[in-house]
Amino acid sequence: MARIAIPAVQEAPAKSQPILENYVKVLGLVPNFFALISQSLDALKAIADMHATLGKSLGHKTRERLHIMTAEGNGCSYCLTAHTYLGGKLNGLTREDMELNREGHSTDPQADAALQFAYKVAKSRGHIEDADFAAVRAAGFTDAQIIDIVAGPPSASSPICSTTPSRPTSTLRSRNSTPRRPPDLRMNQPAKSRV
Repeated sequence: MARIAIPAVQEAPAKSQPILENYVKVLGLVPNFFALISQSLDALKAIADMHATLGKSLGHKTRERLHIMTAEGNGCSYCLTAHTYLGGKLNGLTREDMELNREGHSTDPQADAALQFAYKVAKSRGHIEDADFAAVRAAGFTDAQIIDIVAGPPSASSPICSTTPSRPTSTLRSRNSTPRRPPDLRMNQPAKSRV
């Protein structure tokens, strides 16, 4: 039984539609996560603004790598599938790099330092050593960028994502979850979507 139906774009509240239309413009579709939260304009606007703003100083590729790492760590197959798609299609990340990202590493040395730092922060729940700060600073990250590493992807949206349909392909599924059917990132069956 559905707990919250995922509306089609045209069924979303009128004030949410401009934000959803921007996703169509940028991605060619509206991911189910954003369609779901469109029912709360406040939630949609806050999360869309957060995704658009946090971590800009890190660049698109490193931000996407951090999202992939976070999705794996959280066991969120939906997010892992979405960010792997975005990493490959929009940011040109290689499959090899995205596999490493899942474990907090990267083929790019500077991104590797950011991922290792974020991985340690996430795993230790913020209880890191001075040497961890020294390592990320030695890789060339400023204090502002270090804050972006921590404040960006490991965000408040992950618990919401866990309640959306998460049906990844077996090749992209989180190592922390059970395999399910491929994801429906497009909203082609809103009446059947479940949360």
